Amino acid sequence: MTRLAMNKRALAGPSWMLLGLLLGLALAVDLPAANGQITGYPDKPVKIFVGFAAGGGTDVAARILAQKLTETLGQSIVVENRPGASGMIAAETLAKSAADGYTLMMGSQTTLAVAPALYRKFSIDAARDFVAVAPAGVSPLVLVVHPSVPVRSVKELIALGKAKPGAINFGSGGLGTTPHMAGELFSLQAGIKMVHVAYRGEAPAINDLLGGQLDLIFANLSAVI
Repeated sequence: MTRLAMNKRALAGPSWMLLGLLLGLALAVDLPAANGQITGYPDKPVKIFVGFAAGGGTDVAARILAQKLTETLGQSIVVENRPGASGMIAAETLAKSAADGYTLMMGSQTTLAVAPALYRKFSIDAARDFVAVAPAGVSPLVLVVHPSVPVRSVKELIALGKAKPGAINFGSGGLGTTPHMAGELFSLQAGIKMVHVAYRGEAPAINDLLGGQLDLIFANLSAVI
């Protein structure tokens, strides 16, 4: 699940207008006026952080949403990639940003739930620091294998993994990402050992898969079609 999130302090005021637009609640547009607040939101470009490299599933979702919001709001919605630490760099930047509704983040279960436990140097607490604006999309994972790997089915892949423990590698967009967890779960349930290679986003991993540096990847469908 991909979610749009903002600094939690931004819950009040003009940011409610964006919330209303995203959720289709027409009455929300009138809330700032009713509270005696600014009614012209947004009156400047809105930034959406993506914690992964351009071209991955989260990035694709953010850019589709940004385009539609730009058309609806009549104001530029800019996507800015801040890859690294499974999205935690983007999350920390969002937490330190002004709570005015003009800086958002396309979050995911990786960044909001898993990564904080893996990267202790970041003091991010999603429940404390952010508020979810709206669910933005769901993308299924698909298993993609380089043609040089001598298998043509999942059954053959498992057989190869058992015959050659540790010989198969798989990539992901970072530690704790959904594709990483999918690969580890697959290995565990299949009783095989694969080597994980972490990247700063899904797109770089897919590029290396195409180049033959990786054997396989569990990827968001939106990133590989």
